[in-house]
Amino acid sequence: MSKGLGKRLGSGFLMVCLLAFPAGLSAQKIKITVVGKDANIQLGPDAGSRIVQAAAVGSVLEAEKKVGEWYEIKLPSKLGVTITGYIHEKFVETEKDKIEKPKEAAAPPQKPLPPKVAEPAKESPPRQKRAWKGDIAIRFGYLPGSLASTQSSYAANWNNNLLKSVSEAGTIKHGFGSSLGPGFSLSYFISGGLGIQVKLDYQLTTKVKEGEDSSGYKLAWTWSDGSGSYNASEEWPLSGEYSVTPVSLNLIYRTASGGTVIPYISAGISYFTGQVKAETTRGYAFTWQDAPSQYIDYLDIPLRIDKSLSGIGFNAGAGLDLVLFSNVAFNIEGAYFSGKTTKEPWQHLPGTYVGNIFPAISWSVDQAYADKMSEQVTPLEVKTSFFKVLAGIKFLF
Repeated sequence: MSKGLGKRLGSGFLMVCLLAFPAGLSAQKIKITVVGKDANIQLGPDAGSRIVQAAAVGSVLEAEKKVGEWYEIKLPSKLGVTITGYIHEKFVETEKDKIEKPKEAAAPPQKPLPPKVAEPAKESPPRQKRAWKGDIAIRFGYLPGSLASTQSSYAANWNNNLLKSVSEAGTIKHGFGSSLGPGFSLSYFISGGLGIQVKLDYQLTTKVKEGEDSSGYKLAWTWSDGSGSYNASEEWPLSGEYSVTPVSLNLIYRTASGGTVIPYISAGISYFTGQVKAETTRGYAFTWQDAPSQYIDYLDIPLRIDKSLSGIGFNAGAGLDLVLFSNVAFNIEGAYFSGKTTKEPWQHLPGTYVGNIFPAISWSVDQAYADKMSEQVTPLEVKTSFFKVLAGIKFLF
């Protein structure tokens, strides 16, 4: 390896190390505590400057001085080189702030309420058995389990010129958890216990677990002269949401047309509609040569999924009505909805991006190359099949 190559690689690798390891505390004049979410330590007292590292809520830092609205912090790296970082005053609190913070006024005592006189219980009218021709149900349901695959991934290995070996791998952890949602149905019985039913099972949007689901990336390389192995890694947050709602047309059969307890079964076709969204970032490694040297770096490429879901399936279920009054019943039902499973690809966004090891160099990614990168990542598998438990009230007529 040439001295020029070693020097450039050393500079790039030093920057990665400075960003990769948490900054230590240095001698201080002002003790500050991080109280705001999304707090970052940046290279300059400017919101647009590069982020050195995140500052967790509750962490205590020591500032040398205050520059305008920014606190200056000395950050010793693992290699013993000290760099200067800045954190904005809106994210922190000093000991003086804690002392000067006004205490909340105590709430005035509430006057005791007068004792409540119990009303005499009213006798319920005697229940009358009758054959209801139909019912309207208003219920709330619970959908357990995840409706998407738990992970997408990509990996590559190669060697090139002065590079003896390069390996990169990335994972995108995603899971859409349990969901809740109301349900509505209208049933009409044509003959005896046989009828037709129209039902809507709306599911509230479920989101990925913030702080648990994320994208991770690792890059490792060695040179043909035996130096290395060097490595770099990074992690990005993941956001996303998922919803699916089936509308069904069923046949329904109840085993008894009157009485207090009325069991029933139902089955039919369902039309599924919904949407899945997700956004995150991935790493993408590349090399270039500037004779006689060779360089390696990686880009942060944003990627996303935004897909509407629709399709035909079926459903089947069973339930029980417990008549409470002359035309009101408590209802509980379990139903299985079977829809299609789709594999939604991650779409990489074209644009101009800077390297992580050599941030002074930018690279352009056009749509054609972005599509090529999209093929490298395993797609998100989205399901529209689920089991749902519902409970609510039925109005009988």
